[in-house]
Amino acid sequence: DFLDGLINTVSCDCKNLVILLTHETLERIWCAAEIASAILNGVTVVPIRCNDWPGISDEFLAGLDTVWTNDQLTEVAAAGIELSDIKAAYIALRDMKMLTLDRNADMTVHSDIFHEALSLCDDLRFTVSDVVCQ
Repeated sequence: DFLDGLINTVSCDCKNLVILLTHETLERIWCAAEIASAILNGVTVVPIRCNDWPGISDEFLAGLDTVWTNDQLTEVAAAGIELSDIKAAYIALRDMKMLTLDRNADMTVHSDIFHEALSLCDDLRFTVSDVVCQ
């Protein structure tokens, strides 16, 4: 199953998860499962909030059980991620230091954010100077 494999990859094979937070990110079940898996398993998380990201309010957290269908929640539960795990991960995410990306900014700004995100990642197989941005 794709979702189970995705969660397993994040929890076992990833050292870093860079999250591009838009107005839709936290409402996508696959993103929710990846974020929860990363945080539950001590993966370094580097959140980048875009200018359309609404943040994580108490109201959003309180209504989290209505965001996904029962089938979606059952699928992630079968892969080891419960709704309570997603909620706990979102609370942890809300408290993390975040980079900010203005999606309307020029490519120089985007490149700077990209390099900053890479510098916050742990144990990369390459250095930031190895990455070429055009």
